[in-house]
Amino acid sequence: MDWLLDWYRKASQKQNTIGLLTTYFKNDNKELTFNFIRFLSFLQNQTKKSYARSFDDQVYYMVRFPVSDFTRYICADHKSHYQRKKTLQIFKDLEAFQIFKLQRFILEDFDDSEFSSAVTIPYLKVKKKGRLWTVNLAIVKELYEYKYPFQVNEYFLTWKTIYQFQVKSQMIEVIAKKSLKKELYIEEFLKRFNIPNKKQTQLKQMIIETIYQ
Repeated sequence: MDWLLDWYRKASQKQNTIGLLTTYFKNDNKELTFNFIRFLSFLQNQTKKSYARSFDDQVYYMVRFPVSDFTRYICADHKSHYQRKKTLQIFKDLEAFQIFKLQRFILEDFDDSEFSSAVTIPYLKVKKKGRLWTVNLAIVKELYEYKYPFQVNEYFLTWKTIYQFQVKSQMIEVIAKKSLKKELYIEEFLKRFNIPNKKQTQLKQMIIETIYQ
């Protein structure tokens, strides 16, 4: 079946944002990156309540949605004050991704070259009106329409322990690599945790479950 998978990947739509996930997962703050993936997955799974706006040849999508919709999407209790506070913090942390830029280069000749740069999320506003929190943002088209090299199903939208988070984020990093061959070195991964053998067995079972998902 390897030849069929290889053919399918080559025939599938090309990615506009090259190496997005593996690049971001090299950051120390993996939770920030994980939340960013959950956020993009949420946007792409909503009924399109957005409109496009162009700046020269660069297209942005203007998006608006209630914070409670995102809270439900990541399987959190939207009625809980604690969960709402955590969700609002996710959007506050997204400011860190506003500095990332989408860049294009044409370097054939300096006199006949072109350079353009676009901030991925140039505008982000979270506002409370009455009891309802609403998010308004502008996001670059290439990121808004980014096609993942894996499926972000419900299993990957949440975690209960730091071990679950580490396993799931590591699995996403492995699967997101461009190469057809995906490798996860289990023993090397387990060395990160100073835990007894019984807990290591539970971690291995968690890895198997994550691969299945």
